[in-house]
Amino acid sequence: MRKTFLGVLGAALLPMGAAAQMERVAVDDSAFALGTLNADQGALPETLWQGADRDEVETLLMAVPDTFSEPLYRELLRRVLLSPGAGPERADNALAGQKFLKVARAGYYRDAASLAGIVSGSGQDPALSQVVAYKELLDGEVDQACARGEALREGRSDPFWITLRYVCYAHAGEDAAADLTLGLLRRQGTLTTEQIERLAAFAGGESLGVPPGTPSVFDWTIMQLRGVRPDASFLMRAGPAITAAAARSDFVPDSVRERALLMALAGNMIGAEEAVRLVDGMEASGLANSLVILTSLPPQSLEQAEELGRALAAGGTDYEERLARARLYSRWLGVVAPVDNYAPYAAEIALAAMMVDQDRVAERWILALAADATSGQGRAVAERLVQVYAERDPNAARRIASYLEMEISVESPTPFLAIAREPELPVASLVARALETADAEGQALPALIYLAGTNTRAEGEGDIRATVLDWSRQHADLSWLDRYASFRAEAEAFLAGDRGGAGRPPEGSRTPSLKPRQ
Repeated sequence: MRKTFLGVLGAALLPMGAAAQMERVAVDDSAFALGTLNADQGALPETLWQGADRDEVETLLMAVPDTFSEPLYRELLRRVLLSPGAGPERADNALAGQKFLKVARAGYYRDAASLAGIVSGSGQDPALSQVVAYKELLDGEVDQACARGEALREGRSDPFWITLRYVCYAHAGEDAAADLTLGLLRRQGTLTTEQIERLAAFAGGESLGVPPGTPSVFDWTIMQLRGVRPDASFLMRAGPAITAAAARSDFVPDSVRERALLMALAGNMIGAEEAVRLVDGMEASGLANSLVILTSLPPQSLEQAEELGRALAAGGTDYEERLARARLYSRWLGVVAPVDNYAPYAAEIALAAMMVDQDRVAERWILALAADATSGQGRAVAERLVQVYAERDPNAARRIASYLEMEISVESPTPFLAIAREPELPVASLVARALETADAEGQALPALIYLAGTNTRAEGEGDIRATVLDWSRQHADLSWLDRYASFRAEAEAFLAGDRGGAGRPPEGSRTPSLKPRQ
């Protein structure tokens, strides 16, 4: 049996005290005010919903997409919807459930369910119960989800609850009840013909494969109940919530699960400590082997630094995979140390430290790289890394530059904008939302308008769209997003070979892709 690295690490390296637990914060008595983020995790000010109108919040939550092809927009959605803050007047459980379900579908379903589940009486509230049931289905807790739906007394006609009852009846072999429920779904007309046929095939015991197109939470549930294992192509079609669930599931083959875990890490849907525990449960995993080696080597040894560098460099030139690995190995970034005048993989370690905001670690390795007597390019690469870092953390970059006695120029980043490939909303709807929320004082509504705006069609009115997006950017204070985007662009150029005259990326590096349909 493979020796797990958690046993090697011991309690000292993986504390599970208060700092590692999810923070649940409420600043008023409503469910809507709950959040899991603190300032260090990117939480917006607690006044983020100040001046917001309840009906306008509901409209915007419907307008904002569940998924984004641009990772930074998913991060913005996370910050808005998981920040604690007093909600608008009349913010009831229905609005809170809509807010939690939106962020759950974006991949943060356990955070959302943890908040919905602590609300008094949530078990009888259809909106909050749906958030928890959604999590239970994703995590393979089908019996719990069925019991939750059965206990519900209100809201049972919602398509989600009817579909859940059908799956539960079919799974339990209650054919007559399943047939009646499927007939109700047909009459409602909320599911496509293909979805109805797949549900019928599940109850009929027919052979089922991996579903085509974008899978729903019920597709995922049926796959687990029927033992239909996903392949790598499934991940590229799945939304972020199912991707995160696949990373957590023992049912998924290790090769696919490892890929899902890297995607979830890059999207901030799974944290480093949980990721380490998940990797520990994988038998056929290159990540697991690397972590076993890392933990078995003497701390601060040259060998340990080289192994960490190789593990990071295995991400190749893909920024998202590098980010995922930086988060996975974040504990070891602070453990390894360079030796005098020799710093192999120093650039990989320094760049990873920048990605996870470990500025002192980045500083240590950049200075070691500049002093590396074995590399004729060390000084040039070190200076290039300082310029890259200036896009993300200008103050840290200036400090490092002063040690290297070099000058750097720090300019305001270019405003970042990425319109959806197939935008769905007309510009007129965006203008209406902006006019309705012009008096809002908090950052949340402008941020949601911005996110909805990235999903609008110009329709010959590109100037109007640009004006609304500029307004929402300023009022939502998205300077951090612009800076992250600028840093990513510089880091991608560095990974592609722009290393201050150092030539191509490390020998043997590959260029995978973590670009799902999200």
